[in-house]
Amino acid sequence: MGLVPEDTDNTIAHPRGLILTLSLVIAMRFAETFLSYLTGIGLTITSVKELLISNGLNVLFFCALLSAAKSFGRIEVGRFFFSRLPQAGEVLRWGFLGVILSIPAFAHAGELPTYFGYEGYMTFTLLSILRSAILMPCIEETLFRGICFASLLRVGRIWAYSISTLLFLLSHVRLVTLIVRGSPDLTLSHTVIIIVFGLVASYIYEKTGKLTLCIIFHAAGNAFVTSRPFFMYLFDQ
Repeated sequence: MGLVPEDTDNTIAHPRGLILTLSLVIAMRFAETFLSYLTGIGLTITSVKELLISNGLNVLFFCALLSAAKSFGRIEVGRFFFSRLPQAGEVLRWGFLGVILSIPAFAHAGELPTYFGYEGYMTFTLLSILRSAILMPCIEETLFRGICFASLLRVGRIWAYSISTLLFLLSHVRLVTLIVRGSPDLTLSHTVIIIVFGLVASYIYEKTGKLTLCIIFHAAGNAFVTSRPFFMYLFDQ
């Protein structure tokens, strides 16, 4: 048995954790759809302006997520993230695995926009890293592992793994794309990668109770995929 169920004084009880997760996923998808049309952000982010808007919204959502977690459960934010800090060996092992599991996504990331070689490329790159390797891992691991998975683990491991991973997968379906194109815009390989990442991150959290380690694992994979345009630029040169 993992460590998560033992930390009962700093988690959200079932079914509050599941209700909070569902509510925030729905709110995030509809807010994204509304703001996409309101701000002019299209199906993909291709400019510094759009990245600034997206990052700003993600910061606001993360703050709302932490506020909701404190309201729904007995959550102390400092302990929630830093009560069990990962060791250097754990960081290297799980970070490396995150990169390895991201290789298929890296191979199919050729459509990612790049500003390399043009004015503003450094700003675009730094904002992309902030979004993909910091903000999104923090948001998704807090929501799907720290809240959803931890609360469902008291019901049963199968329920915890399956429901948290399913919601993690559904959170990657953009309503904007679904409405405009009539498609979830997820290939089979992308779907498999998301499921595998969700299961592995849940396993890390169950066995170690270290949410920061889940974030590092997730961030390493995202950072590797985001680096694809940089390698494409070097190759072109």
